[in-house]
Amino acid sequence: ITEIQADYMSRVAQTLAVQTPGCSFIAGSMKLEEPTECWQSGYADLEQHRQVRPDTIFRIFSMTKPIVSASILPLIARGKASLSDPICKWLPWFEPSKLRVWAGGGRGRGKEECEASKKPITLLDVMRHTSGTFYPANPANGTPGVQDPFLIDSFLKNGVRQAQSPEELSRRLAQVPLAHEPGRQFTYSPATALIPVIVEKITGMPYEEYLDEVLLRPLGMRNTGFFLKDNEQRGRLANLYERSEPRRGLSYDFQEAERKIFTYERGSALNGDGGMFSTIQDYQRFVRWMLSLEDNRIVPKDLKQSFCQTDHLARQGLAMPEDFLGFASGFGLGTYVTPQGLCGWSGLANTHFVCDQRTGRYAIAMAQCFPFSWRWQELMTVRLRRWEGKVGGPDRTKNLKKPSELSAPE
Repeated sequence: ITEIQADYMSRVAQTLAVQTPGCSFIAGSMKLEEPTECWQSGYADLEQHRQVRPDTIFRIFSMTKPIVSASILPLIARGKASLSDPICKWLPWFEPSKLRVWAGGGRGRGKEECEASKKPITLLDVMRHTSGTFYPANPANGTPGVQDPFLIDSFLKNGVRQAQSPEELSRRLAQVPLAHEPGRQFTYSPATALIPVIVEKITGMPYEEYLDEVLLRPLGMRNTGFFLKDNEQRGRLANLYERSEPRRGLSYDFQEAERKIFTYERGSALNGDGGMFSTIQDYQRFVRWMLSLEDNRIVPKDLKQSFCQTDHLARQGLAMPEDFLGFASGFGLGTYVTPQGLCGWSGLANTHFVCDQRTGRYAIAMAQCFPFSWRWQELMTVRLRRWEGKVGGPDRTKNLKKPSELSAPE
């Protein structure tokens, strides 16, 4: 990783740190054992004056998805599951004859009219977000969602988010009409939450136990999970805040978020599409495993490449909407994938990671503050590539604009 790259990535994270109560940042290269840069800034809890540390525990929200998606790869490697398998093989309530597909008011149909699904949802559809399941639009979360009132009402009436177990969530989700036929287009959705149920059906093991055995323990991710283990971990969990826009000349103001979404306490539902916590050190272990093609401890090289290097949307002439991330991208089996060899993902409270497959460099930034913005991904990926072509050599780093001058989020 060059001096210019490290400097730019750090500046992006420093801009994030200014706009949040606290931030943790790591940048590194697969060519080196230790990170090239690692720093923490600000507070994990403002009221307690508890500073962010390397072992601070963050709510990672949708950065749960790459971990959960990766967890089924060992079963695929052993022939226990295939990407082409219909998920009704394990979850019969997803039989195509039982699924409804929203007609969308087209071809003279009513806005609330649905029809039977013509295709099954496959495991590939679940992992690349082409299942037809969806998130309702919510301006507060910064991510495009389905906006049709009928579909939103159906999602809410079926109480998908009130489910008390992964299987109950899957059954409730199957009752919601699909936004489109499976495999037709990319629609970001909670379908990743189906993977824990599928894993349990295949292995007969509780998903939490399985995940620890096949992924978390082998990678040394001792501070990553769905439920906090003890008071020591509770004492390291960062608080969650909301940012209000500053008046001219004043700094940002932060209030504790009224809704924390997940408690991370045992007895609450295990949520496979956003319910995990982690530390930046643990997530670095996951990212390095994902990038390392020599590490075959968990899955073989070709399957790991399929996970985070192969664009499984492009193979069918599909793509993510460009306005989703702010740049053109496809999707692998757990992260976005670009033609330039970049991959990564983010979480609702502004946790972000990005990897460059061609150079082996990576960066992770973690904060705990709403509102969320995908713009940080653009700054850490596409914008970096653009400026690499304009700035050459360590003596010219002064020519790099500050991230705030590169249209960083307000």
